[in-house]
Amino acid sequence: DAPKKKTFIVFFETFFRNFWKFIPLNLVYIAITLPVLTNGLANVGITNVARNTARDKHSFGLSDFFETIKKNFKQGLLAGIINTVILFLITFSVWFYYTGKGTFAVIGLGISLAMLFVFTVMNFYLWTLIITFKFTLKQAYKNSFKFVFINMLKNLLCLVVRILIIAVNVAIIFLSGRYW
Repeated sequence: DAPKKKTFIVFFETFFRNFWKFIPLNLVYIAITLPVLTNGLANVGITNVARNTARDKHSFGLSDFFETIKKNFKQGLLAGIINTVILFLITFSVWFYYTGKGTFAVIGLGISLAMLFVFTVMNFYLWTLIITFKFTLKQAYKNSFKFVFINMLKNLLCLVVRILIIAVNVAIIFLSGRYW
C-alpha cells in the first residue's frame, strides 16, 4: 500500500541499478554499428534489452542482445540499410535546398526538414515494433509512421530532449578539449 513513486525517480533507480550492465552492451553496440549498414542489427538488439530493463524484466544483457539479433536478422539488417539510404537522401536534400536560393529552395528546405522530423520520430517506434510483433517490414514502417502523428506532442518533447542531450554532450566534449 505504499504510494507509487514518480516516473522520474523510477527511471533513475532503474538506470543506476543497471548502469554497469549497459557499459559492455554499449561497447558492442558501437562495434556493430561501425559498419554503417549493420546498424539495424545493433538497434534491434539494444532495443530489446532496453525495453526489458524499462519494464523491469530480467535481461541477461549481451546474450539477450545477440539472441534478438538472431531472431530479427533479416528485418533488422534490411531496416538498417533502408534507414541509412533514406537518411542519406534526406540529409542531401536538406543540404541541397539549404544552399539554394529563392522561394523554391525555401519550400524544398521546409519539406525536407519535415521529412527529417517524421523519419527521425518513426525510428523511435520502428525497432520496438520489429522486435515485439510479427509484422512485415512494410507494416512496421506503416505503423511507426502512424505513431508519429498519433503521439505528436510526446514525440516533439522526446525529440527536443534528445537534441538537448546531444547538445550537452557536444558542449562537454568541446569544453573539455581545452584541457587535453
